[in-house]
Amino acid sequence: QQSYDEIFVQGFFQSHPDLFNPLTTTLRSWGESLTLVWSRSFNLYRNSQFADSDLQWAMVPLSDMINHRMGEVNNYIQVFEAQPPHPPHFSLRVSREYKKGEELFISYGDHTSLQYLVFYGMVIPNNPYDFVVFHLKIKNDKGRVLTHSMEVNSTGIIPTWFMHHVGHELNKNLTDFIDLETIDEADRAVNNVRAGALYIADMLQAKLQRLPTSLSDDYMIQAGGGKFKNKNFKPQVVQIHINYKELIHRMISYGHSVVANPMPVAEIIQNVRTMPKLPSLEGYGLALEEINMNMITHTVI
Repeated sequence: QQSYDEIFVQGFFQSHPDLFNPLTTTLRSWGESLTLVWSRSFNLYRNSQFADSDLQWAMVPLSDMINHRMGEVNNYIQVFEAQPPHPPHFSLRVSREYKKGEELFISYGDHTSLQYLVFYGMVIPNNPYDFVVFHLKIKNDKGRVLTHSMEVNSTGIIPTWFMHHVGHELNKNLTDFIDLETIDEADRAVNNVRAGALYIADMLQAKLQRLPTSLSDDYMIQAGGGKFKNKNFKPQVVQIHINYKELIHRMISYGHSVVANPMPVAEIIQNVRTMPKLPSLEGYGLALEEINMNMITHTVI
């Protein structure tokens, strides 16, 4: 939006109205154009000093045909400064031995499913770099609604400090201040973790039930069977929903396991004492509120 406003709204629409106008050059068309360029571009340096100020984007014919493979050791790609009589050039060097006829892969980077979809038009099943953003709204004993936000990665493991943080708000009517130095307070910390884990698991389960399709429905959509047999959904978007719903199910299972078997008090106290700052929620994870099948219906082939 910012680049569109700067380049077109405040620029070309005014300086070259004969070539650019809001009816043909829309924010959507600008975004689609950018993703076409980004998905085929390489991060390259203008010289061999590797300074951030010398980093630039470049489109390299033929090289953008190389496929991605998760975990691939990236082959060495670089633009060197000109060395007469040779001009600046693009260099791709393999990092291991290849057999004749074997396909060459590179890594497009470690990204979430949403990033892969937006920038490369693909989604990888069981992507280990996925994370989900969820928001908890809790009313404390004074009636004030507090919002707690958290990112959880593909393991589905919710940090102890966050469960304690949530449970503390739920149990705030019991104490206004928790000092973890006494046995009584340590027991209370365990109860907080249990309460927080149960609250989070129930909230996620309720969210899943409100979605228009279940995980089993998504599997059926992917297989093209059952009541979805005659539907034509974009497979990449179906996969992104599967990835995130699988992650949510892992979070629910983990929450229930903590309620049944909380970790030792000493570990809880240690985790709570080293509580990090709340995450920035930046990046390209998918917010829980955005997980709905409208993404699919808007991108039907």
